[in-house]
Amino acid sequence: MKSDSSFAVSNVPNATTHERDGSELPRFMHERCLPLFTRFCSSAYLSAKLGLVGVGRGELSGLKTELAEDETIKSSGLTVPELSTDLIQEIAKRCGTLRDFIACAEVSPLWRSACSEADWNRGPQPPSLMLSETAQSDTRSFLSLFHKRTNFELTLPAARGKRIWGSPRGWIVTLDDELQVHLLNLISQIQLQLPPLPTSETFHLVRSDCFRRLHKSLTFKISPTELLIAVITHQPNSLCFTRVPSGDVEWITVRNPNNFIFRDVAYLKGQVYALCENGSIVKIKFNEPFAAATHFLASGPEGETADRVYLVKSSDALFGIFRHGEDVADYGLAAEFAVYKFGMEGKMWEEKWSIGDSAFFVGNGNSWAVSSAARANCKKNSIYFTDDDWEQEKSLYLFGVYDMETWETDYQTMGSETGGDPGTQYSRPTWVAHGLTPTVFR
Repeated sequence: MKSDSSFAVSNVPNATTHERDGSELPRFMHERCLPLFTRFCSSAYLSAKLGLVGVGRGELSGLKTELAEDETIKSSGLTVPELSTDLIQEIAKRCGTLRDFIACAEVSPLWRSACSEADWNRGPQPPSLMLSETAQSDTRSFLSLFHKRTNFELTLPAARGKRIWGSPRGWIVTLDDELQVHLLNLISQIQLQLPPLPTSETFHLVRSDCFRRLHKSLTFKISPTELLIAVITHQPNSLCFTRVPSGDVEWITVRNPNNFIFRDVAYLKGQVYALCENGSIVKIKFNEPFAAATHFLASGPEGETADRVYLVKSSDALFGIFRHGEDVADYGLAAEFAVYKFGMEGKMWEEKWSIGDSAFFVGNGNSWAVSSAARANCKKNSIYFTDDDWEQEKSLYLFGVYDMETWETDYQTMGSETGGDPGTQYSRPTWVAHGLTPTVFR
């Protein structure tokens, strides 16, 4: 990145220095640069990628002049790309919104790497809706639930042309048309190849429809330095796991003599649970090194049937979400939901008519809860959902919100402010949350 301004340090007697990556940066530069660069980063979404040349927005132009005329910075010889990693992280940590934090990460690969390690935390953050890809573009748009419009964009070439499952951990799982599965970090863009998917005698029958090979993929943080990835496959239905970065060379396939049809997975207090199509819930028992089996816990709620089911961990408890109805808003049909809490002691489901101040997010990827929803600009006592009915060739809406109090469903459809297409045959919107703590591992 080039700049028309020189930012620079003259020799200052007795100036203390900060050493990082073999370079020295006078400490007074930290004190002087931080307020200015922090304002610079947050003022205009870094639309010019901090190039400081050809800046189109008035706010950036004004700050460009202020930076260029500042005597301390003028004499430094320091350009933006040459900022030390720790200074970039300090700038990132002072960003007031997730939008600005993401903008910092998009400046350059150096900034992206530094931001992925920055301990940025501004309290509860709502998930973002990662929209489907736009033809011939590596850029993906992310929808703000509060403003119901595109909030920011990320350049994600590694996600192009792939089916995607979101998670609340800042990682997404991708599947390409060769059935290659990868784990991709949205901020650092670190991409890790996962083991080849287990094959079966029916593999060649479904290869032409490879994007439906996986029903769902889920990502769980099981330690500060380890992730557990779960996949639910079609034809035959199976549940498989792998750990990252443990170096597992193959998936652990759960033994399933009872032929449970797995639909969702949750991780609670060191245990893995799976919800099945009929509402039955099982615990997954792992036997080292590459073995796992189901342990039946309970049948589904009596008389409950549903088109789709989800398993949500909230407040150290498990909730079963049962989704009814068609999801085609143009025909006047709306989704409805029934919520049950699973009692670990009695091994029974208890119907809940309210989820209080929480909001649940379900759909194409991890299912999870946001507590204190109002603080995160979410509607409390509501279920946010995406269209994960892959029998339809294309969705007609971006997401919906089901109000547990009024039993009403509100659909968010496409529009110029949302970024357009809600999905294609292989690409659908998915919920993601951006890691607010440093990258779980490198």
